[in-house]
Amino acid sequence: MVGSSSTQAQEKPFVTDDNQLLIREARRRQRRFRAGIGALVVLIAISILVIGYHLGGSSAGPRSNALTPAQNTKTLTHSSPTRFLQCNGVAAIRPKNFIIACADGNTAVQNTHWTTWSESHAVGTTTFVVNLCVPYCAASPLTTIHGARIELSRPVKHRNATYFTSVDVLYTFKGKVHNYEVSNLPTHPLN
Repeated sequence: MVGSSSTQAQEKPFVTDDNQLLIREARRRQRRFRAGIGALVVLIAISILVIGYHLGGSSAGPRSNALTPAQNTKTLTHSSPTRFLQCNGVAAIRPKNFIIACADGNTAVQNTHWTTWSESHAVGTTTFVVNLCVPYCAASPLTTIHGARIELSRPVKHRNATYFTSVDVLYTFKGKVHNYEVSNLPTHPLN
């Protein structure tokens, strides 16, 4: 028995350095796979938002309220309406659908109905589409919230036009009121 117990003491444990290396590599590959799936989900979500934007406009088309480059170069009078600069660089008046989070497309509004559009602010109701990032952004689906209140404010003059630089969305989710605000939006059209 003495010989057998000394033999057992000299045996390598089940988890060896090679096994640990394999386990680490498997975990690393699993993380890469999850990150790839997360990126794919975000890409699909952005594609859905873009397609929805282009299909969801008025009967005249999705950009019926957007300014064309020719309109943008006109000398604007004091009574010209304040515009909202969309992610695609087009200045719009009363846009129905637009993405708020231009970098990742994780926040947008759809089917917006504007009740007020003045030089200082615009107010309306909208369907708010947001990634709540639970458990984390790449794994979280987009959540659609109907009946949200949207307000555009903080107008800034740039060249011959005025643009809203703040978006504020007030929405109710799971019985609680939340506020989503983005300030310092760009005021330089691409066209």
